[in-house]
Amino acid sequence: MAEVNIPKRSEVPEAFRWDLSDIFSSDADWLAEYEQLKTMPETVARYEGRLGENARTLLEFLRLEDELSVRLGKLLGYASCSGDQDTGSSFYQDMRGKAMSVYVTVSSAAAFATPEIIAIPEDRLRAFYAELPELETYRRSMYQIRRRAGHILSPAEETLLAAARKNVQARCADLPQLGEAETEKL
Repeated sequence: MAEVNIPKRSEVPEAFRWDLSDIFSSDADWLAEYEQLKTMPETVARYEGRLGENARTLLEFLRLEDELSVRLGKLLGYASCSGDQDTGSSFYQDMRGKAMSVYVTVSSAAAFATPEIIAIPEDRLRAFYAELPELETYRRSMYQIRRRAGHILSPAEETLLAAARKNVQARCADLPQLGEAETEKL
């Protein structure tokens, strides 16, 4: 059988690698976004206990969640793809770990949201929609959250569950990289 020479990932021509510059133009830009996102749990926490206050507060929080979802998705996507390009690189595996950590930290900080949204009385929520038509964008999401009321934990339990996710996801994420990194050494 003919021997096939498989190049190291670092030797693969640029034309055959993922172009991640649409997500972040450099690792330094990724790191700057990571540092900014590390401060977001405090911003999210300012809404705790306030989602049923008024329509404006609820809308601000839902928009913040949307923004964080996009930003965290980019952070995780870039880190994950960078790590997949070279599974033996500790730099990119560390980047992936940092991204997952900030995701879990932000998710844990927002764990109060589902129980609070469920606790808003239906007539009050209808008044919010009437008062602030921009909330209509979130009507289906609110319905999806509220219909699961019987299956939602308390805010403290939701926070604990979100924090536990970090350990499970970190362990699961390491398994494929270990195998790929080891085979590259052969």
